[in-house]
Amino acid sequence: MDTIITWKNLTGTFLKSELTDVLTALAVLLPALGAAALLRRMAGNRLTRWAEQGGSSLDPQHAKRLLGSLYWFLNLGAVYAFFESLEMEQGAQALMGHLFLILFTLTTISLIFNALRFFLDIYLRKQGSSLAGTRGKVVLPVVKGVVWVLALAFILDNFGVKVGTLLAGLGVAGVAVGFAAQAILGDLFSYFAILFDRPFAIGDFIIVGDLMGTVEHIGLKTSRIRSLAGEQIIIANSDLTGARVKNYQRMSRRRVVFSFGVLYSTPSVKLEAVPGFVKSIIEKTPKTTFDRAHFFRFGDSSLDFEVVYYVESPDFNEYMDTQECINLAIFRKFEEEGVGFAFPTRTIYMRQPEG
Repeated sequence: MDTIITWKNLTGTFLKSELTDVLTALAVLLPALGAAALLRRMAGNRLTRWAEQGGSSLDPQHAKRLLGSLYWFLNLGAVYAFFESLEMEQGAQALMGHLFLILFTLTTISLIFNALRFFLDIYLRKQGSSLAGTRGKVVLPVVKGVVWVLALAFILDNFGVKVGTLLAGLGVAGVAVGFAAQAILGDLFSYFAILFDRPFAIGDFIIVGDLMGTVEHIGLKTSRIRSLAGEQIIIANSDLTGARVKNYQRMSRRRVVFSFGVLYSTPSVKLEAVPGFVKSIIEKTPKTTFDRAHFFRFGDSSLDFEVVYYVESPDFNEYMDTQECINLAIFRKFEEEGVGFAFPTRTIYMRQPEG
């Protein structure tokens, strides 16, 4: 006698719902999945076009990853709602519950991590940088590792594993490790302070205490600076955040103060004309802004003048070229006018003994 294949024979005790109920749930599920896929594709295309037009402050790749995570999260929610609408045997229902717990945890981690990467990239781009080209790439694996540890603890706890005892043991060990690695942790926190506060970036010329040079690398524990003499200086991040840092890369203009002295024998008429000579010379020099020039002191062997002007460039070599040009022009002008530069002199009067 032939066996008649029925819906009950196919599903057994695993599924108690009727075929009509399953078909009804599928009729809701499939259009929902299709709509989610369509919205993901439309949003991805729109973001790509927006980025190509140059009007975007975000990386379309990060946006697509976030959309992908959100897409799978919504799909998983729809599938979960589909199975929840069906009547299943108790053991099968418990099995599906554990399976969905793991899947929801994984998709939630992916969603949170991609959202963090997306918004961190937006923040860095507003600061004039980006996640792809900066030290933010080092931060994300650390954050990802912490999130995965928390997710594993959450899953184990839901499966009945006593996570509290394990975490307490790890906490005691963590305190011991923390005391042993206090300096390392201090440098690590300083690294995060440099990352988000951005007092300097790779390529900036900085002065820290008596050290100066160009920043070449910013690491988790140390940073590297290339000095003017050519050697590489390795300095702890905590030393950088705890010191006064002069960043010359962010200087838009350079204030220059210099002085010179003329002879005491210089006539007063020419002495009064000296500030005008200097002002005229500086105003004719490219990329400079004159501020002031004054006869400000009677020196030991000279009449001293002080001059202040601005070089409209942060470049040190350009400043030196400008100062050289001004010095030569002043020297030539003083030669024409008969004004002599003073130098330290001492007059000694010799007296012959009487008798």
